[in-house]
Amino acid sequence: MKKLKLLVVALTVIAVSACSDYRTIPVSKVGKVVDNSGVSKETYQAGTRDIGWAWKYTKKLVLLDQSVEIIPFNLSVRLSDNQVLDVQLLVKTQLDLSDETTIDSMFTMVTPVDAGNSTFNIPVSLIYRKLGEDLVRRTLVEVITPHTLESFRKDRKSINDTIEQIAKERFKLTPLKLYTVTINKVGYPQTYVEAADKIKNEQMSIDFKTAEEEAKRAKLKQEEITIKIDQRVRLAKAETIRLENLKTSDGLNSMLLEYRKMELEELRLKVDMEMAKAASKNGNSVIYYPLGQKPDYIETRMGQVK
Repeated sequence: MKKLKLLVVALTVIAVSACSDYRTIPVSKVGKVVDNSGVSKETYQAGTRDIGWAWKYTKKLVLLDQSVEIIPFNLSVRLSDNQVLDVQLLVKTQLDLSDETTIDSMFTMVTPVDAGNSTFNIPVSLIYRKLGEDLVRRTLVEVITPHTLESFRKDRKSINDTIEQIAKERFKLTPLKLYTVTINKVGYPQTYVEAADKIKNEQMSIDFKTAEEEAKRAKLKQEEITIKIDQRVRLAKAETIRLENLKTSDGLNSMLLEYRKMELEELRLKVDMEMAKAASKNGNSVIYYPLGQKPDYIETRMGQVK
């Protein structure tokens, strides 16, 4: 009986494992089981799900990407003036999952990419290349080719807005939502790049010379200001010295006069002494002065001379 029970359990496990298959559906994806008979009605959401088929090797799990993708698109476009531009657009898009019929159609319309372990993927980029890329290419060519190189450079923003507006209208007929179309990079012709560099270098040279002249003028102006300040300082110093000398002169005039008067009186005293000596030798002890001119010092400096 024990062996029989073990056998029953083993057979049950085998039967269950044959009828079950647990798979993990990544976030931002949905899955369906596809075989030769078609696509399963059930759509498996993100998480671990029991796919539950009995013949694993005749069926496969196909995952449909529902994330937002930014896909680059590159194209060389000839303009109306025969110049060629290399333009890169960034196309931001996503599969519209609001309609179940649309989701089912993707599993039969787009060939999935093998991810191994009986699992296949349908990325948004694959749907875009099949259903949206031609619309973007046609829109880009229609909008840009009427322009010249200069008008494209001048009106780049408005051209971008026009491309985005037209492409959004055309994407409404597809299962894709178009969010934005952005002109990311532009490769200009080499001749245009060289000419633009030459003009830029010339302009830089002019700007440099202009800046150099302005710097010289600013330096001269500063030097002029410095000279004026220096002149004012020197004039102020000279005026200060003049005022100081004037004040000194005013203070010394009276003292100088008194000093000169003393010098003269000393000289006159010497003369008077000599005259007194001469008078004494001749027996005359009196010195006569003109009326009102007798010096004050006579009485004190000459003793007995009257």
